[in-house]
Amino acid sequence: MQAESLRSSIVGDDARTLNALLVGVVFLLLLACVNVANLLAARLFARGRELTIRAALGAGRPRLLRQIITETLILFAAGGAAGVLLALWLSPVFATLIPLTLRNQLAMPRPVIGSLVGILAMLLSLFAALLVGTAAAIRSSSRRAQPIIQGARGGSGNRSDRRAQNALVVAQLAFAMVLLVGAGALIGHFRTLQTRHLGYRTEGVTTLQITLQQDRYAEADARLRLVRALQETVGALPGVQAVGITTVNPLCCGDWGARIELEGRPADPDAPVMIHHAYVTPAYFDAMAILVVRGAGFRETDGPDAPLTVVVDTAVAARYFPGEDAIGKRVRLMSTGSPWRTITGIVPRVHREGDYTEGWYLPYYQEPTGRSTENLHIMVRASSGVDLAAIQAAVASTDGSLAVHGVSRLDDLRREGISQDRFGALTSALFATFGLVLAGFGLYGLLSYGVQLRAIEIGTRKALGATGSIVVWLILTQALRLTTLGVAVGLPLSIALNHVLRVMVPGLGWVPGEVFAGLTLLLAIIAILSATLPAARASGIPAATVLRC
Repeated sequence: MQAESLRSSIVGDDARTLNALLVGVVFLLLLACVNVANLLAARLFARGRELTIRAALGAGRPRLLRQIITETLILFAAGGAAGVLLALWLSPVFATLIPLTLRNQLAMPRPVIGSLVGILAMLLSLFAALLVGTAAAIRSSSRRAQPIIQGARGGSGNRSDRRAQNALVVAQLAFAMVLLVGAGALIGHFRTLQTRHLGYRTEGVTTLQITLQQDRYAEADARLRLVRALQETVGALPGVQAVGITTVNPLCCGDWGARIELEGRPADPDAPVMIHHAYVTPAYFDAMAILVVRGAGFRETDGPDAPLTVVVDTAVAARYFPGEDAIGKRVRLMSTGSPWRTITGIVPRVHREGDYTEGWYLPYYQEPTGRSTENLHIMVRASSGVDLAAIQAAVASTDGSLAVHGVSRLDDLRREGISQDRFGALTSALFATFGLVLAGFGLYGLLSYGVQLRAIEIGTRKALGATGSIVVWLILTQALRLTTLGVAVGLPLSIALNHVLRVMVPGLGWVPGEVFAGLTLLLAIIAILSATLPAARASGIPAATVLRC
């Protein structure tokens, strides 16, 4: 017996994308905090003369700390309020991003920003303001007092301050690298799900589900007559190519497992062989376009009096009959009195919902009252001109008391099945884009401020014969050096994040090396673009600037 929480039972795998995005939100928040910390550090350094004057006039360190933290809190509060208002304005856009199934599963009928979310966002903004503002204030107030006569533009800045700002920019670039890799992993996973072959074709297949009434269809003959009548009535519709019936739709609505044993091999009750279990009619394989790769499928004559047969998939054949021909082998359910069944066919392994990678198919005609045979899925392969209402009407004409539900096209079910992965890929791409923009602006701000502080140095270089191209290369080199450090720091973090995402999202693979190379190149391009304007300004600084010393 396995115990699990009610939340896990209700939400299930639907939380995997949310957990992955939560990690992205944390990194994006860290990047934003580092960006603001860098801007605050530059702003406080520029106000060094003002703070020195305040200190000289009697303002103690606690008062300076309170002033800086208060200004930071006001700044973050305004930014948080603007962000909440922007989120409210963009709420209709969010409604198109969040899959309907996820909203229903998490009891979110409308993706609106509630009061609780707004309050939490504001509290988080204020908490970040306290952390960032306190750190910046302590560093600024602990700096050795500058002479009042020193102008704000008189030097190239304190070396420790420049190192701290460089470290913050490197952190921004590293976090941007992490977000890019996370987005690349989720996007690659979504593309894999979107393009993978399922083992069957969903195009042109309509599915609807019926539940047999126990009092009317308790006997095997009654169920057989109904199933054959349904296939005949629906199959007579214009454009219908094949009609199959199964107890499990591979894209939804159930995951039946069975314990089986193999003839000649003693069963281990402590480690039973568990496989996917479904009853199907003979035309099911045609309706789903599942090819029989070896042997033969079921026949219309495979009734209760015919020899018991079973069709297994290639995963069962490869795992339990390695190096052997599975055709002709006998298997059975691991239960007292269960008869042996002969394997007559092998079909490809198909993708299905649930926990079982291997599966077998039993002929519905041989055991119509078996386990789970009262819930039936009708699979109709037809041309695009067949109307869903016509199929429903055909079912109703066979037995008007049947409860028909779950009417859908397999293409829609497939899109719905990967809608969360699409949501995760799109949202992570937005996070990565915001992170890249923040990192670019952070680098741009640092370089612009550095050019302002190094005006006299650059003027001196020009006075000594340096050309504009040399000055431009000086700024570009600084940008590329910081980017290289950011990639070096972000690479191990990205690998760690990739590992965490692999745990959170089943089936997600490692990001290929060429993707890492491409993202590194993207960061280098962003660095060059961010350095273009500061480099142009630096090249325009005249040599006469040295006279300001």
